[in-house]
Amino acid sequence: MKKVLLGRVRNGAVEVQRFFKQDLAKIEGKEVEISPVEGGKTQQQLRYLWGVVYKIISEHTGFTSEEVSMVYKKKFLTYTKEYKGEQYKFTRGLSDLKKSEMAEFIDKVIKHATLELALIIPEPDEDFIYPIM
Repeated sequence: MKKVLLGRVRNGAVEVQRFFKQDLAKIEGKEVEISPVEGGKTQQQLRYLWGVVYKIISEHTGFTSEEVSMVYKKKFLTYTKEYKGEQYKFTRGLSDLKKSEMAEFIDKVIKHATLELALIIPEPDEDFIYPIM
């Protein structure tokens, strides 16, 4: 597993936390890769998901928005790990998702709602500020 040191580029130089300076000394003279870090999901994504997508599905199914959320997290965010020959299922929470993963999750929920529930979910409007749900 490769070591990842987080820092920030300012004025053309890489700044790292002081406790990473010892790690930097260990890789003196070696090549390094610098890449941007993808941020977490946005409040706008969460507001759209809860205030529009889940709300429409909730009204159609009679489930609460929280129940709708549990159904879709289990459907699309569950993964399996094996330990000593046994399979264990885990479900990621929305808080674990990066922005692109959240976009993919929302797309899957909308696709399911459209194809399986025959619902029409409006596209998100980037200029509209969705209310906090």
